[in-house]
Amino acid sequence: MDRPQPQAPASKLRIIGVAGCLALLVLLQACSTLTLGYNRAATLSYWWLDSQLDLSETQSQQVRADLDDLHRWHRREALPRYAGVLLSWEQLARQDINAAQACEQFEAARAQLLQIAERSARPLAQLGQTVTPAQREHLQRQHAKDNQRFREDFVDAPRFGLSQRVKRLTDRLEMFYGRLEPAQRQLVQDHLARGSFDGNIALAERERRQADVLQTIAAIQANPAQGPALVRAVVQRAVDSPAVRYRTASRQWQREGCELVAALHNSSSAAQRQSVAENLRSYNGDFTLLAQQD
Repeated sequence: MDRPQPQAPASKLRIIGVAGCLALLVLLQACSTLTLGYNRAATLSYWWLDSQLDLSETQSQQVRADLDDLHRWHRREALPRYAGVLLSWEQLARQDINAAQACEQFEAARAQLLQIAERSARPLAQLGQTVTPAQREHLQRQHAKDNQRFREDFVDAPRFGLSQRVKRLTDRLEMFYGRLEPAQRQLVQDHLARGSFDGNIALAERERRQADVLQTIAAIQANPAQGPALVRAVVQRAVDSPAVRYRTASRQWQREGCELVAALHNSSSAAQRQSVAENLRSYNGDFTLLAQQD
């Protein structure tokens, strides 16, 4: 049986176009086992990045090498820390929690992402130097396609977007807890329905980040020596947006998410909490074994 994918909130993981791909190395992809998914992470990240930029043969060789290097570093340095985090999560899973405790886990995930971005700054800057005008146009077209889908789902048809969010969250929760009771499903539905999520605000931030990426690529090419610093800066602006409206809204969305996680967990049965604890313990073992592999 597939096990759940422990991951940070989507708004944190989808940080920027190029750097966002490298963040996939901390995700557990939808594969039959965690080990298989993790071991394929560099390849899956490469495929995503190639779809965004249509990499040349020379770029492909360098990107694959950089992703392999990042993967080795992540296996050696990050996975042992994740095992410790999962142990604390397992202990939390057996008791009631509050929204503040849930939010602490969001912040921990953000810190992990920033570490990956820091490690990726130099190779991303090197890639940015080689991006051609045709590739920038390709990236802009990909942005436009993605934005159109987002607009259709969350702006033009917000009810459909809500149903998708409810389904996605319910599916993920059931991977941890097992099948939710009708009252728990209703809790998720009601919480998201009365939440403050605004598709227009989210779309505006997506477009700001995309423009920021394109401007950063141009800045790197104009001043290669500053490339790594420019990459770090664009990631930081994605994590802490300079857009006041979005920054205020996203903090509220996070608070609402933390409240939902706490409410759902506190409604869970002993059997459901045992399911969560067992999944986390199994992940802990997987991470430990993965960290020992060459």
